[in-house]
Amino acid sequence: MTGNRPYSIAVFHESVQFSDLLPVDLLGTLSVAYIDAAIQNFPDAPFLQPLREQALDLTVHWVASTLDPTKTVPGANLSIAPTHTYGTCPLDVDMLFIAGPHLNVRPPGSLEYIRKFVAAKKGILMTTCTGGLWAASAGVFKGRKVTTNRGALPAAGQLHPEAEWVDKRWVVDEKPGETTLWTSGGAFAGADMASVFARREFSKEMVEFMLSSLDHSIEGRGEEY
Repeated sequence: MTGNRPYSIAVFHESVQFSDLLPVDLLGTLSVAYIDAAIQNFPDAPFLQPLREQALDLTVHWVASTLDPTKTVPGANLSIAPTHTYGTCPLDVDMLFIAGPHLNVRPPGSLEYIRKFVAAKKGILMTTCTGGLWAASAGVFKGRKVTTNRGALPAAGQLHPEAEWVDKRWVVDEKPGETTLWTSGGAFAGADMASVFARREFSKEMVEFMLSSLDHSIEGRGEEY
């Protein structure tokens, strides 16, 4: 990859486990904005400027029911400021990312957005933890191989038998002419999944920089438990 490739992500984050958003933060490390900040802090580092030429021109849309700050699951008391609602977020993003909320969190507008995104038959739908169940609630997993938090797999099979639920840390379902699905188990399985995705999709040098700067194993862990 050469130049600054545009890449856009819509992130569903209402009432989610904050650690489920790790993949978004990991991908943010591949952005021009992140490398520019690194150059400002380490102006004498010779490897940063070449990396900048390979970085992503990244846009992240934080999507919720309203533009009021959203809360993560109780405990950490963290909030996120949305940039869009489900009705205003662009559909022509490269990735729809859905983190894991409690099972009663299913904003109606979110389900319609998921259906429209998958109906376009392009891009990446990536979920972490119970975000897989959120996506399944939109009826878009029929006949597809997917996963979710390992403890929720029995419930997933009962609630959404139309999908093929797989007991793995993450699952990739690629079909010609369809939206590609990357779904993971719990939060840290999602982080490993995102590192594998990044190595497949983006500059090797950029991804190695991202993983090493975060002390994350470049080899990572596999998809099997």
